[in-house]
Amino acid sequence: MSRSFTFRPVAPGPLGFAAALCIALGGWGCGGNPAPGPVYVVREGPPPPRREVIGVPPDRGYAFIGGRWERRGGEWLWAPGHWERVPGRYHTWAPGRWAHGRRGWYWIDGHWR
Repeated sequence: MSRSFTFRPVAPGPLGFAAALCIALGGWGCGGNPAPGPVYVVREGPPPPRREVIGVPPDRGYAFIGGRWERRGGEWLWAPGHWERVPGRYHTWAPGRWAHGRRGWYWIDGHWR
């Protein structure tokens, strides 16, 4: 799924430096989590999440990744959820979420753990 953001990037703080250090060290001692992507901040918070009809998975070994609100062109648009193959037998999906900080609202990506 392609995303088009029109937000202003925020310079990484101490956590961004830590992520860069983890990349430079090849992930050694950093918990194996992927480095965070760019952070985009918006002033207006997202609408409440929509209820989605999940249905039946396409096959064994698939998990439903819930939809989310995305900010495009000054409007909130719903990106519907989708089925994704689980990358390993014991992996679970940690969903993404919108969080509020000093500068406004920002998206934290979901990931497999």
